[in-house]
Amino acid sequence: MLKQISIYTENRKGVLHNITGILRQNQINIDAMIVNDSAEFGTARFVVDRPDDAARALREAGYIIKTTNVVGVVMTDEYGALDTLLGHVLDANINLDYIYATYDRITAAPVAILNCGQEVDMLENILTGLGYTLR
Repeated sequence: MLKQISIYTENRKGVLHNITGILRQNQINIDAMIVNDSAEFGTARFVVDRPDDAARALREAGYIIKTTNVVGVVMTDEYGALDTLLGHVLDANINLDYIYATYDRITAAPVAILNCGQEVDMLENILTGLGYTLR
């Protein structure tokens, strides 16, 4: 299971650079990220190599953050891999709140980051049983 850090911040110039600077100063590596915005505020979501240290450093810098358990699923790099994965999630009757993609730096395989709320353990068990490799 992966721990994701969500940072709630104003949508203004330089904020994302400040966040990545804090992670850099603390030698925290970013494995995946997605940033969503609205008119005034945004949410930056990160999967990092040391989530507890990242959360501490960002809180100390005054950011409002939330940590969430997410599932990282290694996929094959072929047509239909994501569709197949999503079909398994649907068959399990699990609702996804959101999904984003990254890749495994060592194998160069795509990795889907799935947020399914309170059903994280169930989704991990199902996908592991189907033979998926989880991060």
